[in-house]
Parts: sequence; C-alpha cells; structure tokens
Amino acid sequence: MLIGLIEDEEHDLVPTFTRRALSPLTEQLRELYPQIERLDHEIIQ
Repeated sequence: MLIGLIEDEEHDLVPTFTRRALSPLTEQLRELYPQIERLDHEIIQ
C-alpha cells in the first residue's frame, strides 16, 4: 500500500520531493518481492 502511494504521481498525500527520494527504494522492494516469495516457497517445502 505504501509503495502504491509513493508510485501514484496523482496522489497528493506524498510530496513530490519525498516521492523522488523514495522511488529508488520502492524499485528495490519490487525487485525483492519475487526473491522473497521463492525463498518462502523453499522454506515451506
């Protein structure tokens, strides 16, 4: 949900400067999610 707020440029709850500062972090999190899912799957098996 927080990532969605940061990425939604039309949403005014997140100031532009904050959005620009957090954008690289949201990109990293999106890249990590599939890796986390794979690791979770490996742990469960």
